Amino acid sequence: MTRPPVYAEQRVAFVDDSGGTSLNLQAADVGTYFVVAAVIVTSEDQSATSAAVDAVRAKHFGRGEMKSSGVGGDTDRHLRVLDDLIGLKWLGYVLAVDKREIPPDSGLIYKRPFLKFLHRQLYARLYSTFSRLQVVADEHGSRDFMEGFGKYVEGHFEPTLFDLAEFEFRASDTEPLLQLADFVAGSVARVVDPTKNESNERRSEIFTLLRPNLSGIEEWPPRHRRLRVAPT
Repeated sequence: MTRPPVYAEQRVAFVDDSGGTSLNLQAADVGTYFVVAAVIVTSEDQSATSAAVDAVRAKHFGRGEMKSSGVGGDTDRHLRVLDDLIGLKWLGYVLAVDKREIPPDSGLIYKRPFLKFLHRQLYARLYSTFSRLQVVADEHGSRDFMEGFGKYVEGHFEPTLFDLAEFEFRASDTEPLLQLADFVAGSVARVVDPTKNESNERRSEIFTLLRPNLSGIEEWPPRHRRLRVAPT
């Protein structure tokens, strides 16, 4: 089987998500999509891009953390923040999970299996594309969970994929690029999730802004895929 092209330059992927893990879609404030986003930068650009993102955070959020949920339903503000983030040196890859397609009797009804399995889908794409990759994920839950999650990820890939790979957790409040991943995930959620109450026009505005920095958006379960490969 032929493997996809592999990029040898050292990259760092910052991973965060948007949406709840609950499959009880009848409950209040439970969206139909769970979105996982990876913001990918080269090691060479990491410091400068992080500083640029932090400047955007300070401009729009003062001393607070830049989070998509922090702008609430204010689409105009969301677009202003996004406009300042586009054009910086990063690429995004997004997995958009339609929870309506997940069987209610599956093991994914529980938070830990849900997070482990769906993040694994994203990491499979990343590790098959970049041979020199460090993954930095936002912290989820207890230290025991995070340590177990790291072991789970490592245990589900070929050892050769981890020869030059690293995996770690960081707190998002101290890492601007994790905040960027959160904002990208929340932006895509506004586009794909019908419960976000965005008009088609506003969804189009958000996606048009995101498009130059996205290497792909993939839907899961894979009943169909909406994937755009960025030009090299």
